[in-house]
Amino acid sequence: ADGRLDPEAFIWVCDSSIRQHERLPSQKAAKMRDVGRLGEMVEQCSYTLLFNDVWDRTVKRSETDTVSCLSRIWCVYEVFSTVRAGNELVMMFPEGERRRFLEALAEGGGAAQNALALVDVETAESFDPADKERIMGEVEE
Repeated sequence: ADGRLDPEAFIWVCDSSIRQHERLPSQKAAKMRDVGRLGEMVEQCSYTLLFNDVWDRTVKRSETDTVSCLSRIWCVYEVFSTVRAGNELVMMFPEGERRRFLEALAEGGGAAQNALALVDVETAESFDPADKERIMGEVEE
């Protein structure tokens, strides 16, 4: 209530905790061990805090286009794992995007609901095609 973090709280930051771009064979084994447990780790968290640069663009229109983190397969997978576990998903935006999102909600929410409903795991991007194949296999189960 006073804005301080509960001293019993644990914070896990997947982007800092998981090897995601390893290329050497010895590094790939470590990466697979890490990413193989991602869903399990996310499901053990009480909630997932999703930092999203933009809320209404999930498909890149150009190389310089800023898109939602929901255009990346690992981010979609983390949301999937959160929902599958019945845990809370909290989205945060930079101040300008937050204002745009709240305006869309005030106008009836259709644009916001449509943007989130249009998140498509099949069009989500992955640095490593094998990652996308593995995630699609699990999501389709």
